[in-house]
Amino acid sequence: MNKYVVAFCSLHNDEIKQEIVIAGTKYLAMRSYLGLDDDDLYEATEEGIYQYAANTDSFITAIQIDNLPRSGRQGNDLQNHLTGLDSLSAIH
Repeated sequence: MNKYVVAFCSLHNDEIKQEIVIAGTKYLAMRSYLGLDDDDLYEATEEGIYQYAANTDSFITAIQIDNLPRSGRQGNDLQNHLTGLDSLSAIH
């Protein structure tokens, strides 16, 4: 099992929510965050998740955080990876 940060943004309220999810794959992390089953999706893939989100006026992405490289600074590169989520164009 891997640790992911899942970021979700709904265009209805322009709020970005982030949550740590433990899952086997990026697809399963996003699916778990949304509370979906494979039957809820047109196709059971990451692209199916992105399509589902787009159809609900939302964006979603996930970043695996349990294998980030150490940068030599205090902490690790998680902050650098998460800053890429600041703009809506970076999500998806």
